[in-house]
Amino acid sequence: MKTKCLSLIIVGLMLCFAACKKSNLAANKSVDVYVAGSIVTANNKIEAAYWKNGTIVKLADSLSFSSTYGIGVLGTDVYVVGYISTPDFSTTNAVYWKNGVATKLDNVSNNSQANGIAFQGTDMYVVGSVYNNALQSFQATLWKNGVATVLTGGSTANAIAISGTDVYVAGVSGTGNNIAATYWKNGIAAKLTGGLQANAIAINGTDLYVGGNMTGGAAGYWKNGVATTLTNAGVANQSAYEVTGIATNGTDVYVTGSTFFTSAADAQNANSWGSLATFWKNNTPATIPANPLNNMAAAVYIYGPDVYIVNEGVNNGPDSFVASYWKNGTIVPLSTGGSKGAYPGSIVVAADNRIVYH
Repeated sequence: MKTKCLSLIIVGLMLCFAACKKSNLAANKSVDVYVAGSIVTANNKIEAAYWKNGTIVKLADSLSFSSTYGIGVLGTDVYVVGYISTPDFSTTNAVYWKNGVATKLDNVSNNSQANGIAFQGTDMYVVGSVYNNALQSFQATLWKNGVATVLTGGSTANAIAISGTDVYVAGVSGTGNNIAATYWKNGIAAKLTGGLQANAIAINGTDLYVGGNMTGGAAGYWKNGVATTLTNAGVANQSAYEVTGIATNGTDVYVTGSTFFTSAADAQNANSWGSLATFWKNNTPATIPANPLNNMAAAVYIYGPDVYIVNEGVNNGPDSFVASYWKNGTIVPLSTGGSKGAYPGSIVVAADNRIVYH
C-alpha cells in the first residue's frame, strides 16, 4: 500500500458511497471533478495540491514538505486533509485546508497525519494517526470538528464513511508482527479475518464493504466481514497485491489498486518488475490503459453512470511522476503546474454545491 507517508451524509439526503466517499446525484447537471494529491518540485520536495477540473491549486510553500490524502466539498467550501512537515522533515503535523487555508488538528504536537475526511451535517470528521511518545508507536485517531479521539487498539486510520448517525473508520490495529485489518463502528473495533490492513471503506444500504491487504501479500475486500480475494489480470507472473479504493453502484462493486509483475514474461511490459494500475468490477480485473510503468490506481468514485478512477505512475525514471484520472475509459491528464511531476490520492465529483467526500 502507498502507506501515506507513515509506511490515500448527510441526514435527510439520499446517500451514495464511493471509495470512502459519497455524493448526492442529480440528473443532467454539470459537475466539478476534484482530485487531491501532491506535486514534486524541481528539488524533489513534495508539496500538497489539489485539482479542480484539471486546474491545479497549490496548498503549501516550498520550504516544507506536505501532501494530501483526502478531499471533500461542503457547499462551496473545499476541504483537503494531509500533513505539513517542518522544513527539515523531522516532524509532520496533521492538517486540513479549507479553501486553501491550513489548520493544524488537535493533539498533533508529535508526528501525525490526516488520511480521510467525511461530513455529517455541518460536523467535519477526519481520520489519521498520531505518534505517541510514551508508547513509541502511532495511534489511530478520529477528529470531530478538530477534537481528537484515539481509536482503541488502532495504529492508523485510513478511511472513513458515515451512514446516518453511524461513523465507520477503516485502518489497522496492533503493531509490529501483530497488525490486523480493522474497522471501527462508532469507536468499537472489529478485526477482519485474514486481513493485514484496511485501506478503503464504503456503505451500500445495510452492507459494509472494506478494501485492503490480506495475509500472504494478497489483495481483497470484505463484505459484511466475509473476505473475497482478488485475482490478477490474467497475465503470467502477476499478482494482485494492493487495494486502495472501493465503491458500489447498485449491485456492482468496484475496487482499485495494483497488480505486481515479476518477470519479462509479462506481455505488456519489457521490464523485469513493476506494478500496473488495476481495477476490479465484480471481482473481474482489468488494467488501466495508456498508463506508464510502475503505477497504481489510487481511488475510485462513482457519479451516476460514470466511473472515475485516479491513477498515478512513474515514467522515464524514478523522479518523473505523471498523474491523471480515468473516466469511463478515457484518460484525463492532470497538470503538474510547472513542477517536476504530480501524483494524486483521492477524487470526488460534485454538482450544485452537494456534499461529497473521500
